[in-house]
Amino acid sequence: MTLLFFIKKLISQFLYPLPAALILIIFGLLLLFFTRRQKLGKALNLIGLCLLLVFSYKPTALKFLYDLERQSLPLLTAASARAPENLPEAAWILVLSSGHTIDASLPATSQLSPQSLARLVEAIRLHRLLPNSKLLLSGGAIMNGRSNGEVMAAAAQDLGVSKASIVVGPLALDTPQEAAQLHKILGDMPFILVTSALHMQRSAALFTKLGMQPVPSPAAYVTKDVDPTDETPLGPGNFFPQAHILDASTRRIHEYLGILWAKLRGFI
Repeated sequence: MTLLFFIKKLISQFLYPLPAALILIIFGLLLLFFTRRQKLGKALNLIGLCLLLVFSYKPTALKFLYDLERQSLPLLTAASARAPENLPEAAWILVLSSGHTIDASLPATSQLSPQSLARLVEAIRLHRLLPNSKLLLSGGAIMNGRSNGEVMAAAAQDLGVSKASIVVGPLALDTPQEAAQLHKILGDMPFILVTSALHMQRSAALFTKLGMQPVPSPAAYVTKDVDPTDETPLGPGNFFPQAHILDASTRRIHEYLGILWAKLRGFI
């Protein structure tokens, strides 16, 4: 792990809704209990609380997520039954990694993070519709002796994919490294890119910048029941903050920060 990568990850943690809100609230409480700056303490507490509410509240948070996720849709669905014409008959299906936890008591499918598993399932769906295709599973950083690509490969075989149809990609710490290393394998040939819908815009831009030809097929959608053009039926969840909405908002901010960082570094 490089120093720059560690610093980037550390700083980004303070920009996510939950840590930022808690820092504001803690400082506000310290001011209230130990100083005379009562107005500033109350203001910090109010701002922190509002941050938590805004990013945990379904009607506001999911509307922002929708536009980022719906820039492309999965391939070969009922709405789009045909494969893109520029795909070769023996297409690569590249699956970007999203973490795992090693636990020898669990099957590989349960060791993958929800994001990694959703991406892998989408890739296997496409592989079965394109039988001459091969899965290229992104390596990711080594964790506890096994890379994310290796765990995904084991899970894919558990789900019925033949070992001959699986290639584990090189190790990388982040998406820019993945793109640079995978360019050596894929060159300028079209390939199907599978990653989370929130992550697709940045990932596709990174590969395109290198002269590659990704064909997006997103997975792991958060906004499954949100359409800004329709009136979404109200339910109990619309009136209360929810932890999974806060998590989705955090991932959205993560993507915006990733896009900004990639632009500053000239990757996109």
